[in-house]
Amino acid sequence: MSDTAPLFQPAPPPPRARSRRLGTSALGLLAAAVLAIGINMVADRVLTRARIDLTSQRLYTLSDGTRQVLGGLTDPVTLRLFYSKRLGAEIPMYGAYADRVREMLAEYVSLSNGKVKLEVFDPEPFSETEDRAMAYGLQGVPVDQSGEQVYFGLAGTNLVDDEKTVAFFQPDRERFLEYDLTRLVYDLSNPRRPTIGVMTALPLNGDPRAMMMRQPQLGQPAVVMNQLRQFFTVKDVPLDAQVIEADVQVLVVAHPQGLSEAAQYAIDQFVMRGGKLMVLTDPHSESQASRPGPTGQPPAETASSLERLLNAWGVEAPSDKVVLDLRGAWRVRAGPQDRVQAVDYVAWYNLQADSLNRADVALAQLEQITVASAGELRKKEGSTVEFTPLLTTSPQSMVVDAARVRQDPSPTRLLADFHADNTRHVIAARLRGQLPTAFPDGPPAVSEGQERPADFPAHLARTEGAANIVLVNDTDILEDRFWVRVQDFFGQQVATPISGNGALVTNWSIPSAVRMR
Repeated sequence: MSDTAPLFQPAPPPPRARSRRLGTSALGLLAAAVLAIGINMVADRVLTRARIDLTSQRLYTLSDGTRQVLGGLTDPVTLRLFYSKRLGAEIPMYGAYADRVREMLAEYVSLSNGKVKLEVFDPEPFSETEDRAMAYGLQGVPVDQSGEQVYFGLAGTNLVDDEKTVAFFQPDRERFLEYDLTRLVYDLSNPRRPTIGVMTALPLNGDPRAMMMRQPQLGQPAVVMNQLRQFFTVKDVPLDAQVIEADVQVLVVAHPQGLSEAAQYAIDQFVMRGGKLMVLTDPHSESQASRPGPTGQPPAETASSLERLLNAWGVEAPSDKVVLDLRGAWRVRAGPQDRVQAVDYVAWYNLQADSLNRADVALAQLEQITVASAGELRKKEGSTVEFTPLLTTSPQSMVVDAARVRQDPSPTRLLADFHADNTRHVIAARLRGQLPTAFPDGPPAVSEGQERPADFPAHLARTEGAANIVLVNDTDILEDRFWVRVQDFFGQQVATPISGNGALVTNWSIPSAVRMR
């Protein structure tokens, strides 16, 4: 016996036991292989659309609104992405952004039930693909001194050859990528123009008394109305409406003076049924004050409010206070008794820079908004509604009684008495969330001599989903003189915007369910 050998050694297994163990191991390996192949086959068939978004900001997770749009597409849409690989090679930032665009477009295809088709092209210089990109109106940019053009844009078409494009994907608009893509797809799959309802006490469609007053220019529609009609079907909603018609997708209520309870109920139930609403109230309408009333004199009452509805929804919009702001104040001519010729009129001012919430898609690309004798908005204490400021004053602002601008306003006196309160006051805001009706007891009684429409909708006590409302405590953003310069060019009126007021209204009116991050 060797000195190094162990004292006890296990006996070798019998030949049959050894072969049985090898057979069991081989069967186990075979079963594992079959299971792995089966899992891969099931995953390939069932989980092809499953993705896990591990980014901190959920960049690749589409909103519920986009999913609804894609799941409800009626007509097929073809998207053609033109991306020059050389752009990503020269500027890696664009390469990373292009990857994100492609991934998101692939997700659109995956969720569209076959309604969205994606084609990707690399437009080489002097190629037919480059000619095609140019024909779609996509923007080519040079990356070096050679002048060679590169492309990074999208062209979408539908069955009737309508075209929508993103001329060039700019990284500074990346946070709105989902909105831009969803809007493009929605517009192509729904070529019928959306319907916007307008309920207003202002002569936005032109003053019918213009010729009688010998002021024919007042008979022209406001530029903002012409702008809306370029993109939407605009329907006038009477101030005594009992029901907002079902085809109205967005309702604009501007200067709601003296609305009956029946009309307020109609607005309330429109929101309860999921309609989008834009309300413009005003502590002092400069537009109304500048036009003669029925007696030939300016009207005594120039304020408007929608207090019952807004209070029920958790918001206050005082109609007896005006917000002044020194930053951006308009220079106006002083009174004949003043020593100076021009003075800052702190009741009229441009909201710029950090006064605009550019995280909101409606304001993202606007430089300034002009307001005049505007009021403030406040979220009520205890309210649970999501209140997002859109337009805010600078800290160089203060609140005064509206009577200071309604009756014999003096720019010089307002400026002399101005003392900033170092507070940012909200002029416009967006409301989101479940809202209760302002009429918990149901519809109000009809006025004497009136009857309810035959198709009067059933009463709703709460919104069916999350409401989406924009509030502005100033109606003068619609007034031409505060945002546009209208000139006569060879007998045709041409409007040149000097502010983004009209774009604010138009951008908001786009009926997209996408909620931006």
